[in-house]
Parts: sequence; C-alpha cells; structure tokens
Amino acid sequence: MLKATVKIANGEMGVRVPRGGIQELDNLAVAFNQMADQLSAAQEITRSFQQQLEAKINERTRQLQELAEHDPLTLLPNRRQLFASLGNALDQASRNNRFVGVFFLDLDNFKNSNDSMGHAFGDRVLIAIARRLDDAARRFGFAARLGGDEFTLVYTGAQSVEEIRAAGSELVRAFQTPLLIDNRELVIGVSIGISVFPDHASEPDALLRAADAALFRAKALGRSQLNVFTPDLLEAASAKFATEQGCGVPWSVVNSSWSFNRK
Repeated sequence: MLKATVKIANGEMGVRVPRGGIQELDNLAVAFNQMADQLSAAQEITRSFQQQLEAKINERTRQLQELAEHDPLTLLPNRRQLFASLGNALDQASRNNRFVGVFFLDLDNFKNSNDSMGHAFGDRVLIAIARRLDDAARRFGFAARLGGDEFTLVYTGAQSVEEIRAAGSELVRAFQTPLLIDNRELVIGVSIGISVFPDHASEPDALLRAADAALFRAKALGRSQLNVFTPDLLEAASAKFATEQGCGVPWSVVNSSWSFNRK
C-alpha cells in the first residue's frame, strides 16, 4: 500500500493494490483503487482538454497568420506577403539562372463603375477580378493585391523575357472577356507595366518601382495596354514628379520616393 501510494504520487496512474488479507486492509485497497481509477480518468480528461486547447490555439494562430499575410477582401496575398514571396522567387531565380517578371496592374475603368454602382458592388467587382487574376497566375506564379484597384502578378522562373511579355499580353486579352457580377456582364480592361529580374533590378522594391513606372507609360498609351520597363521611364517619372511639386528635386530623392504615386 505504501509503495503504491508513492508510485501514484509520482504520476504512475496504472498502479493498483492487490486485494486480500484482513477485511480492513481489503476495504482500504478497494478505496485506494477507486481513487486511482478516478485520478486516472481525471488525468485523461485533462489531457483531452489540453489537446483541444492546443488545437484551438494552433488554428487561431494560423488564422491570424492568414490575416497578416492576405488581403481581407480578395483573400489574395497582401503587400507584406508579396514582398516575402517575391524575395524568395528572386533568390530561387538567381540560383537557377532564370528570370522573374513583376506585373503591376491597374483597372482601366474601375473608378467609374465604383462611383456609379456603389462601393458594395465595387467590392464584388474586385473579388471577381482577384479570382480571374489568381486563376491566370497559377500557371506561372502568384497574384497579390496592393490596395484599391492595384494588383500585382509575379512570374517566377521564366526562361526568357519574351515568355514574361507573352504572359502579360495574354492577361490583357483575358480581361476582354466580361466579368459576370450580379447577373450583369461587366468589361473592365487592365493596363500592365512589367519589370524583369535581373535586367531591370535585383530587389523587390526596385522591381515594383520599375513596374510602376512602366504602368504609368502603359496608361498614357490608352486602355488595355502593356508596357515593359526601360530606364528612361523613371527619368520621365522623375521629371513629372518634380514639375508637380513645383521645384527641382534631385533624381536620387525621386528614385527613392517614387512608389505607387501615379494617382
């Protein structure tokens, strides 16, 4: 009995006292074994609750991670996740001697639809656009939403710049097919600016600035246009930025600050 008591105090819930002997000791053994059974059952319940709690914590952690990395409206990766995934794609492309294309997209007539139909309808339009972009990007990379009506696609592991350009042209054509929203057919074209690693830049933020400058030129050419970055585009953006500010701004300052300021 003493040995069994020490063992059960040390967590050995399977220990039991053999019955027998005088009646008092036998009754004590029965009571002890009942107590041990109850403790063992309580321990099992505690273990089950602990496992459920850990599962809930893990699920909540996963949900919070999803919220931190994805746009809540479209469920596409957000800006934070875009930079992380793009950085990984650049590292892999550098090791494998491949190209990475960064597509900066802008919806050509979204503002008019949003103003005329309301923001709730506009949100449904953005969701439909995100689905189409996600479906297209699955073949070669991934899509992300930067905010508003601006989206980004990343072409990972391309073997040539022409492969990236062809994907951009195909994407422009894909949006010539109407979107079906609330039983309405809606045509919203996209303009696309493209930058390429390693030809135009080697860092995520620089590639996005370059693609943004290329998009600025694409929009100047009209609707549903595609344009690939060239160095003169940043110079033109620099000059426009300086003119709008009404002062001379050093190129180095503009180059570091030119980011998603077209509108």
